[in-house]
Amino acid sequence: MGALVLVAYAAGADRRAMHGMATVQVLVVKDPIAKGTPASDIADKVSTELLPEKAAVPGRVHSLADLRSRVATVDLEPGEQLLSSRFAA
Repeated sequence: MGALVLVAYAAGADRRAMHGMATVQVLVVKDPIAKGTPASDIADKVSTELLPEKAAVPGRVHSLADLRSRVATVDLEPGEQLLSSRFAA
């Protein structure tokens, strides 16, 4: 019974932590993206996550359409926010 209560408590921890906080949607790299990869080829390598507004990095990409015909200028690693400064024409 104690283990069940602990699991239920832990499962709601994220929800409780975010309660009352301003949040924003952020594009996050989920699979490695190699330098030189066209932005048009990365849709399956990124995901949208909800983060506290304070954790959102300035210059983040709001939509993949914002990158248009750009390519990655550096290797992008899983977990990092997608930044427009890491792409160039």
